[in-house]
Amino acid sequence: MKTKRTPWLVGWRLSSWEYLVEIILASLSCWAVFILVGQDTVCTRLCSLRPELLGIVGGALAAAVGVWAILFDILRGEFGAWLREKEEASAYSAGLATPIFVFLLGLLVLLFDDCPEKLFASALAVFVLMYGLINFVTMIRNVSGLVRLWQTWQKKGAPRS
Repeated sequence: MKTKRTPWLVGWRLSSWEYLVEIILASLSCWAVFILVGQDTVCTRLCSLRPELLGIVGGALAAAVGVWAILFDILRGEFGAWLREKEEASAYSAGLATPIFVFLLGLLVLLFDDCPEKLFASALAVFVLMYGLINFVTMIRNVSGLVRLWQTWQKKGAPRS
C-alpha cells in the first residue's frame, strides 16, 4: 500500500512558514519587552545580567548540540532507517540543528556586544534571546514528535532487542 506523500514544494513552504512564525513571534516579544519595560531598563538589565545570560545560552547550546548528536546516533539504527524511509530524518535534523545556530548567535551577540547601550544593540540582544527561547521550546516539541514516531514504529512491529 502506497502512502500519500506531500509534494516537495508544499512541504518546503510549510516548513518555511513555521520558521517565519518563530521570527515573527520573537519580533513581537522583543517589541513588547521594549514597550512594557522601556529601553533604558532593558539596556541596564542586559548589562547586569550578561554573565548569567552567557551561562544560560551556553548551557542551551550544549543541550542543543547533545540532542542533535543523539539524533545522529538514533539514525544509525533500525528506527533511523525507518525515519529515512518515511523521509522524516532530514526534517528532524534541520529542526534540531536550528537551535544550535540560534544559541551560537546568542553567544556571539552577548560576547561581542559588551554592554548594549544603543537601541539596535539591545534590540538585537533581546530578539536573539527571545528567538532562542522559542527555539528551545520548539526543540522540546521536536523531541516529543520524535518520541511519538518511535512509538508508532514500535506499534508496527519493530524488532525487539
